[in-house]
Amino acid sequence: MKGRYKVVPFLLALAALTASFETGQSFGSERSSPPPLPEGCNGGDWSPWGACSGNGLGGGCWHTRTRTVTGSGPCPHLSGQDTQPCYTAGCPADCQVGEFGDWSVCDPCLNTQSRYSSIVRPSQFGGSPCTKPLVETRRCSSDKTCPLTSGCTSGQFKCVTTGRCVPASFRCNGDDDCGDESDEQECSEVQDLCEGKDVEDVIPNIDFAGSGYNVLTGELSGQVLDNSKYGGLCRTVYSGDHGKTFRLPHNTQFYRFQVVADTTFHSEKFNSSKQFYKETTTNRQLDIHAGVSASFSVIKASAEVASSQSHGNHEVIKSSQSSDSALFTVSNQIELAQFRMNSEDLILSDSFYRALEELPVVYSYVEYRKLIVDFGTHYLSAGSLGGQYRYVYRYNRQSLTESELNEEDQKSCLSVEAKVSFFGIKIGGDAGFKHCQDNKLSQTTAGSFTLAASDSVSFVKGGTSEAAGSLAYANQPMTDKYDAWVDSVKDNPAVISAKLYPLSELVAGVSLASLKKVHLEQALVQYLNEFHPCKCAPCQNNGKAVLIGTTCECVCQNGTYGESCEKVIDSVFVDVDGSWSCWTGWSVCSAYCDGGKSYRQRFCDNPYNSSRGQFCMGDENDSKTCNVFPCDGPGTTLFPGAPPTSAPQTGEKIVTVSVLAVVACLAVIGPVLAFRFGWRRRRLESYASLSDTTPIVKA
Repeated sequence: MKGRYKVVPFLLALAALTASFETGQSFGSERSSPPPLPEGCNGGDWSPWGACSGNGLGGGCWHTRTRTVTGSGPCPHLSGQDTQPCYTAGCPADCQVGEFGDWSVCDPCLNTQSRYSSIVRPSQFGGSPCTKPLVETRRCSSDKTCPLTSGCTSGQFKCVTTGRCVPASFRCNGDDDCGDESDEQECSEVQDLCEGKDVEDVIPNIDFAGSGYNVLTGELSGQVLDNSKYGGLCRTVYSGDHGKTFRLPHNTQFYRFQVVADTTFHSEKFNSSKQFYKETTTNRQLDIHAGVSASFSVIKASAEVASSQSHGNHEVIKSSQSSDSALFTVSNQIELAQFRMNSEDLILSDSFYRALEELPVVYSYVEYRKLIVDFGTHYLSAGSLGGQYRYVYRYNRQSLTESELNEEDQKSCLSVEAKVSFFGIKIGGDAGFKHCQDNKLSQTTAGSFTLAASDSVSFVKGGTSEAAGSLAYANQPMTDKYDAWVDSVKDNPAVISAKLYPLSELVAGVSLASLKKVHLEQALVQYLNEFHPCKCAPCQNNGKAVLIGTTCECVCQNGTYGESCEKVIDSVFVDVDGSWSCWTGWSVCSAYCDGGKSYRQRFCDNPYNSSRGQFCMGDENDSKTCNVFPCDGPGTTLFPGAPPTSAPQTGEKIVTVSVLAVVACLAVIGPVLAFRFGWRRRRLESYASLSDTTPIVKA
């Protein structure tokens, strides 16, 4: 206990000493008056302030002005240059790409090696975007043996072209289970699994249910499941709309043809682009789930950046920066079918299977990243197919106020006008609808509240691009265009709702599957973190930074707008919510084999939360299991070197004083001093306990 109290005098002394550095005073003395100016010193007029420049981080945006200083001798108290911070808007920050890292270990199976460079700083506030490629790959030669296994078990048949193994009972059953028909060759007798029933082979659009899914963009990726295989069974489902019976694929646990159509249009209001973005990402987070063996770090990383790369969201964000805005959504959808996939024993598509087989057994982020780019971050465990009409309308808030319509009236007007136009509903002399036409805002656009919007962005899913593109609202009957879109949805449905699982859950049935699954989980987290806004400079007035591609954008809260949310409608104090810094690098694994632990940290200081602002949601510390392969397994030969030695035991305990405590003590000196120490805290700690060169040893 005594050791703790000895720290206090040290902190107080440090606080006082640092205060003297900040103020230019000597410790324990008052600041002296400056000496009189030498005679004959004159300062000319200041030039105009120069352009705002700097990297935009930590308030580091400055501009300067200059003047001419003349005198018969030195004039130390007259400066020829003046510099001050500029906060009216974020200063432009150009995108910076780091140097390439080391080449990966030469993969003995592919004879290739790659290297990767990451984004050091995204562009922001109008800075230049990145153009440099992030990945380089070259051929190499390895003296190690490829550890891939070959051959199938005694109860399996090896397909000729793909090399995949299928149950021997699938031979000569009438189905192309191999994909190259090699399992149906040299058959003396072919079995009829459906026993002569009139059954169609392929459910229309069942391939959508086998697609990968990119949680960043909200779009489908390459095929990961093969839904044309039946697993030696003949299960069927009837479609009344088609008047036919179809075979259920092996991967499908449940498939139902059922049309569920909205009979109205739903509208919702968002008071700011920040609220809109939060609701959009939260809704996608609810779709993300974890299997029994899933890495929850993938789930957490997915939730933090879900839908962040959506093209539609980007349009809404950029549009909302032009004025203080409110946003409305108008939506309607039609479901055609619902599906659920099996939880295990799934048949992978040939392209995804080959990609998994070719993954290196030594972790190489660039190789695993390529698979993620091609096939997505997740796959569809369940969902529905159909079409979704959804438009986002942006209104100037001042214009809404002048319309004298309350919030419910505003939403009702959008819904009613959509029903009149697309469904052909007659309103007649309805007083509520008349109010939508007669208000001051609608009068500027021939009595249409919808057309009075400053901008609109389409989020329509399903149907042909031509039919979907014709759904932009016009103040006239559009039933023919809506019906044409619905008809096109039947042949061109989209996934309009989904239950998502990490792509790593599908790694099975390939060589060294357990090791590759761990690597893919690690790569998924690393890939998703590429799009985390932790590298962005804070936005002003409690705006939220969002990283889209290699550019940071600001989503602003109610009453603010601008490229950095710098423009404020009402001059009121804004509580600032905290935001996470980036994770530190992973510490060295505590063991080279048989499973160890690795750790990392992040801090809620980008920016700090104000006294009444929200602290960051989520964990500050993270750990993962590493080097899980057995010490006598094939992977050991790929990781040369002695295991880490234990730290010397001296019997003495080391007491660490958190720099955060120093910040708390020094806060009384002033916010500038507190900020300075806080800004340094994460850098000091990242060089201390989480050094990439200091192994963490098991207790």
